[in-house]
Amino acid sequence: MYRSKDKVINISVAKDIASAVLQPTDWSIVNLQTSPGDTVKMFEHLYQTSTPKHIALALCRHKRKERLIALGTAAYIEAEVKGFNYLETVSILYEKPKSCSNNGFLPLSEIGLVLYKGATPDTGKTKWFRDDYNNATNVWDVGTQSDDEADVTYYQRFSWELNLLLMSLCGPLSVRRFTYGLPLNHDERESLFRFCKKMNLGVELLVSTPAEAIDIIKHYDNLKGNEK
Repeated sequence: MYRSKDKVINISVAKDIASAVLQPTDWSIVNLQTSPGDTVKMFEHLYQTSTPKHIALALCRHKRKERLIALGTAAYIEAEVKGFNYLETVSILYEKPKSCSNNGFLPLSEIGLVLYKGATPDTGKTKWFRDDYNNATNVWDVGTQSDDEADVTYYQRFSWELNLLLMSLCGPLSVRRFTYGLPLNHDERESLFRFCKKMNLGVELLVSTPAEAIDIIKHYDNLKGNEK
């Protein structure tokens, strides 16, 4: 385990999330695996953490040929991981695409599956996101409403609003930590760091090599030192 000096950033090194030892967190953003067994293992690990409740957003960030395979593994979660329940499928809309070389439509959105353990989430807590309705609805168009975030949101990049929606679904937080179980692009790091500082939260990250973990910790500690 690698930690920043203030213990806000915690990083585990594992070959993949299915084999990682996951720490207690209030919510998580994870990627469905292409193997049903690995998807089940990932959610078993989330379920076995010590928090009484947890919100998980499962995405399907794979190459086109693997997406349907990974999405199909979601059917095994409720069947195999007793106590993890399906809440809703959401469409996540970003403001701008990132560079894309495939021959399909220019990507601006992705789907996510919201699952939970413990008490059923109160969707009314997300009303702040869409005042015209009783909750955020199942369309999450994550724009930028914070001065601390980048000018626009980019497809499949770290989003403040996406995490704030999950945070709202959690209700009262148990440990004030979340798991970001996706690859973290170098350009996304500072946005995540600022989010943690602004919201007084800790984050659990997963990487495949010690060198990457050390680089992220140095980046955070250096940035934090420059802000003093």
